[in-house]
Amino acid sequence: MPAKAPVELEGVPETLLLTLYNRAIESQRPDPILRDDLAVRMVEQIDYDFSQFGDGRITHPIRAKVFDDWARDILARHPDATIVNLGAGLSTMHARIDNGTARFVDLDLPEAIAVRRRFVEETDRHRMIAASALDPAWMDRIDSDHPVLFVAGGLLMYFEPDDVRRLLCTLADRFPRGAMAFDVIPTWFSQRSQKGAVGAGDYAFPPMPWALDYPRVPELETWHPRIEVVERRDYTQGFRGRWGLIGWLALMPPLRNRFMSTLVRIQFQANQQQAAS
Repeated sequence: MPAKAPVELEGVPETLLLTLYNRAIESQRPDPILRDDLAVRMVEQIDYDFSQFGDGRITHPIRAKVFDDWARDILARHPDATIVNLGAGLSTMHARIDNGTARFVDLDLPEAIAVRRRFVEETDRHRMIAASALDPAWMDRIDSDHPVLFVAGGLLMYFEPDDVRRLLCTLADRFPRGAMAFDVIPTWFSQRSQKGAVGAGDYAFPPMPWALDYPRVPELETWHPRIEVVERRDYTQGFRGRWGLIGWLALMPPLRNRFMSTLVRIQFQANQQQAAS
């Protein structure tokens, strides 16, 4: 068998291995939330101690499944749209949803893109950009004349609050036909992460400065006149059976509002009142 490829990352870039591992573990179940055979093959090819992550979590497969569905919805209406994956890591979204005409752009820090290039091949419709999502220079390389979906899974919580706001407002300014899918963590989780008190198995997450509790997600619309919250959902919605008791407790607003992370879909366009003015 060919030798496994060693991968050495630290800090936030290392989290790409955790999300990859969780998708691979889920994919090998007889009833997976997400089928990701490419993730399974990547894990088999990487020389890394994945055992530190424990037995696997369903949060990352759920996030990938929901974001896939949202992306497919856009591609059903705009087959030539562009999907820009911010903090792409070893995401395999392109392999799961490619319709043959969509364009894909994967953006991440240089060390993460260097790993990605070892497992994913660029094509005319699938490009990679080594840059920080906070550096607006990369936006010049994205065609704003066509609909664009920005995907940021497991990314924004690692930024400072002012940086998150600046990024979303810049995207709203630059891409009037754009939309965005991302996840947010609750305040208590952010606070614990900054004390080094949250993790998976023996792995401790890097600090996560930005948080937004479920009831406050609509406040995003106050950030910019083009930001419209289209959908918000907690991680148990549609998957309650897999969560067991937690899935049903999340139906209680006080518990959901305080403790659950949220999946958010926004679009960048003026609302009806603004459009009429």
